Amino acid sequence: MARHEGSAQQYGVAWERNVMVPMRDGARLATDLFFPTDGGRPASGPFPVILERTPYDKQGLALVATAKFFARHGYVCALQDVRGRFGSEGE
Repeated sequence: MARHEGSAQQYGVAWERNVMVPMRDGARLATDLFFPTDGGRPASGPFPVILERTPYDKQGLALVATAKFFARHGYVCALQDVRGRFGSEGE
């Protein structure tokens, strides 16, 4: 029977919270960014980006765990509260 060990975690993680991303109409959406790091410093890229938008709070445990997983595997992950929810502006 084969044993599944999963993919290797190549990077550490830096988490930048509540970056306010402006929309065309001026509303700003709260976004948490997760970056790969190497020895505590930003890893050299380029890296693909995964964007996840949610009405259920971007700081939920499952979303944060998933974002950290992807950052450790070489992706930049952006979690964003949709317009008018939690940290985001607008209606």
